Amino acid sequence: MQQSLYVQWILYRYGFMVLLFKVVEPLPCVLSEWSNWSAPDDLGTVSRRRNVITLATGNDEECGDLRQLRKEPLPCVLSDWTSWSAPDASGIASRYRKVIRAALNNGEECGDLLQFRKVFPFSNGFLLDTSSIQSSGGLTPGNKQYLTMSDLYDTKTELQNGIDQVGRETKSLRHDVDNKFTIFTSQVQQILASYKQEVDKLKNAMDLHSELNELMHNHTKLQNEFETLKENAVQQQIILTNQK
Repeated sequence: MQQSLYVQWILYRYGFMVLLFKVVEPLPCVLSEWSNWSAPDDLGTVSRRRNVITLATGNDEECGDLRQLRKEPLPCVLSDWTSWSAPDASGIASRYRKVIRAALNNGEECGDLLQFRKVFPFSNGFLLDTSSIQSSGGLTPGNKQYLTMSDLYDTKTELQNGIDQVGRETKSLRHDVDNKFTIFTSQVQQILASYKQEVDKLKNAMDLHSELNELMHNHTKLQNEFETLKENAVQQQIILTNQK
């Protein structure tokens, strides 16, 4: 460490000259603590500052940086998805979203901007919605499936109305059981036969549902194979172009 000496004062005593010296110690620059990092600006830049409390004395030491900058990763900002469009002639519906701000400084990328799903209508009134999503990354089949059976619901309502009617007629038959017993038995048998028919319809509908699930699975598999073949064809075309 450097030391500087200077003559403070001269004292004569007993005929001798006495020189008194004072040692001056060098002092470093004194700085405040760094402030907190600021919020990122539009480009993802953040900054912080510190202040000089005391400058260095007795040497040439610098105080160092008083401001620091760094880049923060900013993710892509997207709008909300639009509503699903009406299906086209092939049963394909779509929706999209827009990029509000692209990713900066290696932030999270935007992801898909367009999605598709397939809706299958049937002439018998059943609607199977697979909620399958086809994005730029390929086909992603949905896990949720539902079957709307309006015809069976109407039949169930009619059956319930028939049972209620039987209940009302049963009360009146108490006064004339012998005469109306045959009619009552016939009506019950008809209702039971109708009920059996509806049960058979329900079983057929469930079988159809199972077959449709298998068809959808095969459809998804074919779509994936098609996408793979398409990507291979594009890569082969690129290789042939580069060779030329």
